[in-house]
Parts: sequence; structure tokens; C-alpha cells
Amino acid sequence: MAEKNTSVLVTISVAGRKQEAKGKSVIEAIGKLKPGNVHTKVIMTVTHGKESRERVLGAYHAMRLFSTQGITKEILLKNTALLFE
Repeated sequence: MAEKNTSVLVTISVAGRKQEAKGKSVIEAIGKLKPGNVHTKVIMTVTHGKESRERVLGAYHAMRLFSTQGITKEILLKNTALLFE
């Protein structure tokens, strides 16, 4: 019996630059991304097996997601992961 692919691939495009990260969940994969200071819109694609979803994150949402730390980042990670369920 073949194992199912349970990893999630998250790809972001920030001002023409792409970054990818893999993880067991969407939250883990997003947490591995380190795009630095983001001041523009971000196109985020989440691929799980054959299914792929794409969302555009506004500049304010992306800035708070990638430039903050602590409880603010944890809340935004959870809310962003809910966009892809």
C-alpha cells in the first residue's frame, strides 16, 4: 500500500520574487517562509496533493504576517490558514 502525500507546499510571490516552503500543515509551511519586510500585496498558493488554492493577501495583512512576532503572528497564521480550508 502506498503512503499518501501529507505535506503541504506554500508558494508566495512578493514583488516578482517567489519563495516556497513545505510543512505538515499550512501553518507550519507559512511559518517557514522568511520574505523579510513586505510592503506590497502577496499572492499565496497552497498545494496539497493535486488540490491547489490561491489567494491574494493585502499589504497590511502580509506585513503583519511576516514582519511581526509573538501573539500577533500566531493569530494571523491561524486566520491565514483558515483561508485555505
